[in-house]
Amino acid sequence: MSFTTGLHGFSCIMSISWVYAVNRLVAALVAAVGVFAGANLGFADLLVSDNFGNQIVRYDQDTGAVLGTLVSGGQLNGPVGMRLDGNGDLLVANQGDGRILKYNVITGAYLGDFYNGSALSSPADLRFGTDGNLYVANFSGNSVSRLDSAGTFLGAYTNGGPLGGNSSFAFNSAGELFVGNFGAGQVLRYDSTGNYVGVFASGLMGASGLVFDADGDLWLTSLMGHQVTELDGSGSVKTQFTTNFGTLTETFPSHILFAPGNPSELWVSLTGAGGVYKYLTDGTFLGPKTLGNALLVPGQSLIVSAVPEPGTGLLLAGTAVLLTGLRRRRAG
Repeated sequence: MSFTTGLHGFSCIMSISWVYAVNRLVAALVAAVGVFAGANLGFADLLVSDNFGNQIVRYDQDTGAVLGTLVSGGQLNGPVGMRLDGNGDLLVANQGDGRILKYNVITGAYLGDFYNGSALSSPADLRFGTDGNLYVANFSGNSVSRLDSAGTFLGAYTNGGPLGGNSSFAFNSAGELFVGNFGAGQVLRYDSTGNYVGVFASGLMGASGLVFDADGDLWLTSLMGHQVTELDGSGSVKTQFTTNFGTLTETFPSHILFAPGNPSELWVSLTGAGGVYKYLTDGTFLGPKTLGNALLVPGQSLIVSAVPEPGTGLLLAGTAVLLTGLRRRRAG
C-alpha cells in the first residue's frame, strides 16, 4: 500500500488539515531518505589495505575518489589480506602479529579478534573455501593454514612442497590450490585435499596476487619483476606485461582485482606508485584507479557491495520509528 493510499484512511477520523500536514511531512521524509540514500549508500565501495600505513581506505568504486579511512591504527599491524565473513563483517590479516581481526565493514568499528594465537606466521592472504573454512597464507610459516568459521585453528592444509614466502593463493574451479612461492618466484600446485602436486610455473620474481579469471586462467603479479602474468591451464605464459609506466620504473605490483562487470580491465595495487592503477588485460595502461589518498604499501583490494555509509542507518531507522508512530496513532 502506498503512503497516499494509507494516509487517505485517516480522513475518516481526523481533520483534513491534520491529514494534509501528515502527508506533507511523510512526503518530505520520503524525499529526504531517497536523496540521502542515493548519495550515501556505498553500493560498491573499493577497500584497500595499507600494509605500512596501518589503515584501510575506502574509495568510490566507479570514480576512484577517496571516501575516507574505514580503519586507521588501533589494532592494525601490517594489514594485508581482507575478506568478508558470512555475517558481512570484514576480516583482516594482521601480518605484523599473526592475528585475524574483525571489523564492522560499515562503521569500521573493531569487533574483536577472529583469530588470536601463535599458529599463524605473518598471514598475508585470506580466502574462504567451499567448505566454509577460512584459508590463510602464512608468509613466514611456509604453509596455508585452515580455520573454521568460528576462528578455531584446524592446522596446516598444505602438505609438502618447497613453500617459501606464501604471499597469495587461489582455488580453481576443481578445488585445486595454487600458491605463490614468493622467495623462489614459483607457483606451486596442490590437489583438492592439500597434497603437493608440483611446480605449476616458475621465473616469476616474487609471485603474488593470484586470482583466476572466468576462463580458468591464472593471473598473478611479479612484485620484484614489475609484471602481470596470465598462465593457462598448463602453467604456460599466455599474457605478460610490465606495470611500469612513464618515468615510474619501480612499480612493485602486489595484488590484482578484475573490474566488476568488465573482465578486460585489471585493477593492480602498486607499492611504487602508492595506489591502485588500471590496465587492460593486454597491458594497456589506463591510469590511476584510486585518487586523493597516497598509500604507503597498498596491499589487497576488495569490492564491498550494498554497504550503507555511517549515518544512513540512523536516518532510515528514525523514519521507520516515525512512520510506526503514525500507524499506531491511526490504529488508536
